[in-house]
Amino acid sequence: MRQSVAKVTLRLVALCNLLFAALGVFDINGAISAFPIARKSALAVKSPVPWIDNPVPHLDAVFYTLTAINLAFLIFLALSSFFLWRLTMRGRLMLNLVFGLELLYWLGLPLFNMFLSRWAGDSGALLRVTISFIGTLGNSGISSQLDIAYPIIALIAGNIGYWMLSRS
Repeated sequence: MRQSVAKVTLRLVALCNLLFAALGVFDINGAISAFPIARKSALAVKSPVPWIDNPVPHLDAVFYTLTAINLAFLIFLALSSFFLWRLTMRGRLMLNLVFGLELLYWLGLPLFNMFLSRWAGDSGALLRVTISFIGTLGNSGISSQLDIAYPIIALIAGNIGYWMLSRS
């Protein structure tokens, strides 16, 4: 009985991972389509500081960096669902690694923004403004997971499932 509950739990997490990976790719596609509009509106804003022409100077680099990070998370999320479905220990490792890194990213980005605003000077402030402006589009791949705290839920459910599987 315990083993069947563990298998169902792990396979449910695997299916949810696959669903969130597909949803994230769809969201990234929409963000890439919307980025030219965001760029145009950002360039139309006048800088509050007269000696700076562009208030968001690193817009393209920040957007594509955040999008690439999100895409890497989604690729490993889809890959982890394969190993979770097969109930291998590699699945547990990938589950912990992917969601642990997602949680670090989720908590680390605000800390990075705080670092930029406190210790990086004017160029850091410009980068912080750029990240704040385009962060919603750049982080669209994993935003649906983070909105409902899915990484925490999947970590708990997956580790309990593997614990139950090893006990039986």
